[in-house]
Order: sequence, then structure tokens, then C-alpha cells
Amino acid sequence: MTANEIEALNGYDGATPIPEDFVAFWQAPAGFAQAWAETVAALQPEVQLAPVPFANPCGVYEQLTVTYQGRTVTARVIRPAAAGRHPLLLMYHDLNRSVRGWHHMTRFLALGFGTVALESEPCKGDWQAKPAQADFHTRYLDALAVAKAALALPWVDADCVCTFGEGFGGGLALLAACLLPGSNAARRSIPCPAIFPVWVCRGARTLTLPILRRFAAPKYCWAAA
Repeated sequence: MTANEIEALNGYDGATPIPEDFVAFWQAPAGFAQAWAETVAALQPEVQLAPVPFANPCGVYEQLTVTYQGRTVTARVIRPAAAGRHPLLLMYHDLNRSVRGWHHMTRFLALGFGTVALESEPCKGDWQAKPAQADFHTRYLDALAVAKAALALPWVDADCVCTFGEGFGGGLALLAACLLPGSNAARRSIPCPAIFPVWVCRGARTLTLPILRRFAAPKYCWAAA
């Protein structure tokens, strides 16, 4: 690769064209970010935990049920069997697939993390043709409610929290990290569609730009793979 070709990459915006009104769309109404922050603050999830039998003496496996605003969602929980507080990994799966299996999630236990993985109903329709049928707004609230519930679990070290997502879940991971109390979260995402926030909420750029620009603290990081 030549020096000119490398230089050209600095202005490469990807192979997928963006809508002509992209910039105008992302001009958030005044106070929008504050409104979403207030929405998150108002979430008061009720939590129930049920044990899940699993032949691994190093971990505790549980089913988490979260109820908020009359809606119930579930998540899978794996945490170290050792006493004390542990790092938390919030995990979000892609739009058209279900949550990862217990064995898959156990890999994070080997790293010393407890994992809470939201179980969302996969979207079977053509979400690109009809975004409304995927109900992105509700999926976003589900992710935030589970995140708040997870942070309140007694074994969680709130100073060591990561969000992780695959595909659409990568977008949920990024936005959940932005709106977690204190935003003290590291982010790890396998890329989602570039215009993910268009289907989540108008003005989401107001919420996500601080994450993309602020990497000062060594224990906080964001990356895409």
C-alpha cells in the first residue's frame, strides 16, 4: 500500500452511503439528552433471581427476571462462586438471534467476570424495510432496565463494569454504557449498523459522542472489532 493510499484512508467513511438528511436528522432538539437521562433515572426495576443447575463449582448460574413499567424481561446471570464483589460484564446479543448459551458465556467467568446477558425476542421480520416492527425503543429500554438491575446486584463491583454487544447489541452496549449511572463503564462492541441510533431515538448522537471522544481514564476504553 502506497503512502497516498494510506493517507486516503483518513477520509474513508465506509462503503454504505448515508441518507442525504443524515446531518440534519442528528441535530437533537434542546434538552433531548437530559430527557433520556431522566427516563433512565425514573426506571425502578423489580428483580427476582432463580437458580439454574449447572455443573461448574466455580460459578453460580441464575435466571434474572426484571419488571419495570408493567413490562417483564429476563436475563442470564453467571457470577464467580467466590465471595466478594466482582467485575460485571453486561452482554447484549444481535437483533435477529437469541442470547448466547450458558457454555459460551462461561468464558467470561474464566476471566473473573460476572455476566448479565439480556434475553430479547429475536426480530424475525425485515427490520430494514420496516424498522417500527422491531420496536427498537422498547428494546433500548429493556437494555437499560436490565443494566440498572444488574448494577444493584450485591456481588457487583460498580467501579469495574463493561458493556459488550454483537451486531445490534453493540449499539445497545454503547448506549447503555453512556446512560449507566456515572457512565463508569468500559465498552466492547462488535459493530452494529452505523445509523443504529436513527432507529433507537432521535438525537442519540448527543448521548454517544461523549463516549467516543473521552478516553482519558486508563480503566475506561471503547473498541470495535
